[in-house]
Amino acid sequence: MNPMEAARLLYQNGHKIEAENILRHLWENTERSTPEFFNVLCALLEVGASKDLNSVHQLLDSMISGEGKFGDVWRCRTLAQQGVLFEWHGHISFLISEKSQAFDSLTRAASLGRDTSILWYQLAELFVENDELDLGLRYARRSIQLYKQLDLDFLKEQQDIFGAFGGHHPTGFSQTIDNYLSLLLKSTKLAKSQKSLKAVREIVVELIHQFPDDIRLPKIRLLIEKNVVSSAVHQRA
Repeated sequence: MNPMEAARLLYQNGHKIEAENILRHLWENTERSTPEFFNVLCALLEVGASKDLNSVHQLLDSMISGEGKFGDVWRCRTLAQQGVLFEWHGHISFLISEKSQAFDSLTRAASLGRDTSILWYQLAELFVENDELDLGLRYARRSIQLYKQLDLDFLKEQQDIFGAFGGHHPTGFSQTIDNYLSLLLKSTKLAKSQKSLKAVREIVVELIHQFPDDIRLPKIRLLIEKNVVSSAVHQRA
């Protein structure tokens, strides 16, 4: 068993100090430009986030700026790896309500090819909060389509998913049906035209596919369809 896997096993079984000691040893003794070093970096960021989310946010701020002692770490990253770190920074910014930073980092992550359910969900929230319904709904739909990949990503043990090292989100954040329902409520309040209501209905249909056992969704779909019909009648009158 290699040291990284040993650290993961120790961490997931509650031996967090021992795991962190292994990671710090790897940090000091692994060449900065290698994929192995990036895996260590992600693991250390995740461990840090479980203890102090704001400190990790500040560290990522410093790293992304390319300044100080972490400048060389950032410059050694590939564009794909920078995309991961932008997403993590955006995700943490969203959780601590730094919405402007969240928007900037998540959009930069997306421009570098990041395509994860949580990224599109948080961008959808940000756009809807800014009354930009069309983009918000488009991103919400993409997030729902990718939702099942959360489990698949963990099964494949990808290193670049926030929470993959420990096996669960380090802050306890959970992306669930209730998150989507909250977003759906905000979107429905903004939807005034027949076209917008139809787009909201499409989101409900996607949710029904992902959460077929949730008894609330067919009722919500019926209510929205009634509003679509009502909107069509008013437009013809």
